[in-house]
Amino acid sequence: MAASTSPDPPLFEPGTRSKISRYAMRYAKQHPGDFLSYLRRVWPEQRGRLVENPGCLSFLGGLKVLLENGETRKIDRTWIPLPELRRLRGRYLLPGEKASFPRLDPPLPEDGTLGEWEFLPQLGCQTASDLRFWVNTLLDVKFNAKYRITSPQRVKDLYLLLCEVYLEAMDGNEGERKVANCIRYNFTRGSLLLQSQGWSNPDLSFRYGPQGMYSKKCSMPLPAEWNATPSESDLIAKFYKEVLLLEDVTR
Repeated sequence: MAASTSPDPPLFEPGTRSKISRYAMRYAKQHPGDFLSYLRRVWPEQRGRLVENPGCLSFLGGLKVLLENGETRKIDRTWIPLPELRRLRGRYLLPGEKASFPRLDPPLPEDGTLGEWEFLPQLGCQTASDLRFWVNTLLDVKFNAKYRITSPQRVKDLYLLLCEVYLEAMDGNEGERKVANCIRYNFTRGSLLLQSQGWSNPDLSFRYGPQGMYSKKCSMPLPAEWNATPSESDLIAKFYKEVLLLEDVTR
């Protein structure tokens, strides 16, 4: 959406020091593609007041902005398009596929710094390639291939990566359970389980099952086009059972 040609609205409600103005909120709703640029423009003047009011920073982080793939998402649910994060996500996206990084105008400096966008982390915009980053990468793969996925091996590779994160979290204090709960929540919410028939919700799926009644809901054995080795297949079967809690059906 095009930016407004009128002067920037006040960030704070006139007469207050700690309330985001209704004008700024309206601007965010009407111009999600320019809202981050708007914040960049007003930040130098309003930095002090915002730092004094963390609640305002949190509120702004909950407003939606335009992403590179055309979606909108809350600022604090996005990742800054740093070169390293682009490189990591690019491993799993094909040429022409769009990532869910926020659209920045102007773009980040080429030297890897944030430049005029140094305020983004204070709004909750992420910078780490953590568990949620990889789940979000899987969401990007699905967004670009909702009905027919090309090169499904990349989904297999992401499942193996998530399984590795789960196994590395085993610390004797059930740290792996927190990881598993996060993964399963996102798989269920986003229907991120890829089967031969397409994307599915783990709640509606099984791991192994007989031919016939349940065949369309079974996730194992893995589709041949995944080119999974026996060891990879075993790891994903473990991932399905321990993380996604898929059951085996015998009849």
